Amino acid sequence: MVILYILAALVSIALGIVLSFPLWGYWLAEKNFFFTTIPEGRAKIVVKGEDYVRTIISWRDHHLDKNGDVVDSSPSDPPLVLNNWWDRLLSRLGIYWVGIHPWRSIYSYKFSFSTVEQGQVKARNNEVTEFVFLNDYVYFVVVKDAETGGAAGSGKSENVPIDVGLLLTIRVKNPYKALFRVQKWLETVSNKVQAKARDYLGTKTFDELISQGKEVEKELDENLNETKKMLLEEYGIDIRKIEIHEVQIVGGNKDELREASTREFVAKKNKERSEIEGEGLAAAAKGLIDQGVNENIATAAVLLNSIAPGLLKKGGSK
Repeated sequence: MVILYILAALVSIALGIVLSFPLWGYWLAEKNFFFTTIPEGRAKIVVKGEDYVRTIISWRDHHLDKNGDVVDSSPSDPPLVLNNWWDRLLSRLGIYWVGIHPWRSIYSYKFSFSTVEQGQVKARNNEVTEFVFLNDYVYFVVVKDAETGGAAGSGKSENVPIDVGLLLTIRVKNPYKALFRVQKWLETVSNKVQAKARDYLGTKTFDELISQGKEVEKELDENLNETKKMLLEEYGIDIRKIEIHEVQIVGGNKDELREASTREFVAKKNKERSEIEGEGLAAAAKGLIDQGVNENIATAAVLLNSIAPGLLKKGGSK
């Protein structure tokens, strides 16, 4: 009889533990003891001491393949991390198995990056984090110590010192490679992109950089193809989009250079506008003259005189 009471007590305790699991399980998961939680679209790394053990991801319709790459899920290819009933059950509760503490723990690291929020650059330095962003995230990178070049075929170079702010849309395709094959993956990406972008920017004038943004971005992206391929293969980093956020003239005489570049840019735009307006007026005048009506010819003369004041007087005095 005593044994039955003991068994009943043990069963009751076991049921109590199981039924109360959502309470103490989440509490432990928040502290990364035995379990952990992961927001949607992110990953965490399980380590043994400083050695990599496995990657856990939380991203609907995505999973890790055998190479550790994050790929789209399909019915015939279940998530690698959910390869047993225990993991599957826990994932439905929104928590994930880490391992016996302290032999298994969640990897944390310092991460520095900049982004643009409401038009302002926001820098975050040495933030301690446990997460890896898996979905697209936009990082701000500055190409420093660049110089503009000259217009194609001009044989001249402006040599205007500039800093160019780039927006890089990046996706981490392989968390293991990003965190364990290089010490600071974003710094490595920034250095590689800056080196290649600096060479490309040296082939463009200041006017081209600020007036041909989309074309410049397209050409810059094409120039970085080999660099992007290397970053993806070596470090699991996928640069999905490159945008120019700002172009700033720098150096001791930056104010003079900025004013000169602005005057040149405005003068060029005014000239282009005048040429367009002149072509339009000339076409209108030609149409009136072709009609052969006296009133129209007189109107055409006024239009032509507005394009080149005094033209008719000079023509009549010959």
